[in-house]
Amino acid sequence: MYTQRPRFVLSPCGTSTLTNYVERELRELLFANANKRHREEVDEVARGRIEDHIAARRLELGQASALQAARLSAEINPIVCMYGGELRSSSGTPDIHCLLGTDTWLGQTTCAMVGDWLHAQGLNVHPFERISGLRTLELEEFQGALTELTRWCAETLPGYRDAGYEVVFNLTGGFKSIQGFLQTLAAFYADESIYLFETGDSLLRIPRLPIELRPEDAVRRNFAVFRRLATLESLAATECQGVPETLLYRLSDEVELSAWGRMVWESVRNTMYKERVWEPPSSAITFGRRFLESADGLSPDRLYNLNTRIDQLAVYLESGRQHPLKSLDYKAIKGGPHGQATHEFDAWADRDARRVYCQEEGSQVVLIELGAKLR
Repeated sequence: MYTQRPRFVLSPCGTSTLTNYVERELRELLFANANKRHREEVDEVARGRIEDHIAARRLELGQASALQAARLSAEINPIVCMYGGELRSSSGTPDIHCLLGTDTWLGQTTCAMVGDWLHAQGLNVHPFERISGLRTLELEEFQGALTELTRWCAETLPGYRDAGYEVVFNLTGGFKSIQGFLQTLAAFYADESIYLFETGDSLLRIPRLPIELRPEDAVRRNFAVFRRLATLESLAATECQGVPETLLYRLSDEVELSAWGRMVWESVRNTMYKERVWEPPSSAITFGRRFLESADGLSPDRLYNLNTRIDQLAVYLESGRQHPLKSLDYKAIKGGPHGQATHEFDAWADRDARRVYCQEEGSQVVLIELGAKLR
């Protein structure tokens, strides 16, 4: 009888799979090119040497036993230890392994090699979309990448926990700057963090600490600013006075949410979006006199849906109407205006599907009414 929950294991990947047990000259060549985003950026002679090594190490890893693979890769080693050498889930539901690679040629290469080996052992490997800027070359782009990583954790990991998974951060491999950041996120999003102990064959397990982030007062005092920053990405610094500096990242005369600011926002947004329909984050959107009345009495999950759709509409309008989201489905009403409304978009599409009916007035969109889909 299975009693343990299935696990969702997040493992940052460094270059150890390529740099372990190689001669010093090759290791230094790999380190020197670790932050190159594309293989074409590497000198032709060096690229040839590295590609030969990648092919040889991929073949070696592909033929390796669990113990041999653990010796070659700092990312694989703790996973092998976690399973006690038997690479299978201890619950009836397969574990999921999510590998976080850097935004570099070598980072994506090693991530793929580790994923291929885990998949060959019968484990379920979850693809992780490449995060632009996740490399330790420029601080500004690295900060932006950490913000995206925080957003991903906030949007993804609670769903796995709600589905019964134990969220585990495997923090043995990967670059130290990314490890350090994930150690902080683990306090809020992981049930357990694991590290390979110094002996190399035992795991140090750190359970989730009883920490609760309570930034609600700061967000409520500055809700409009937080929402605009989260939705529109950046604002003039003068518009953000009153927001704690640690939650902001300054770029010349503009600011955006720092990685910590993004984490604070995501921790509060889910609660606040279920309370009421909030004023829109863009001046391009206004509420008609009947709109709030038509949304009265909505359940918390529908309020969340509606606030999120208004965010998406704001992004669409502020971007010059580029790249509309399919889920928003903003369009002119088929067959001509419906009363005052000229356009519509999805509030939610499941069960009792509802549309928001709007009127375009120049560059402004007036939300007139929430109602059933037109037949």
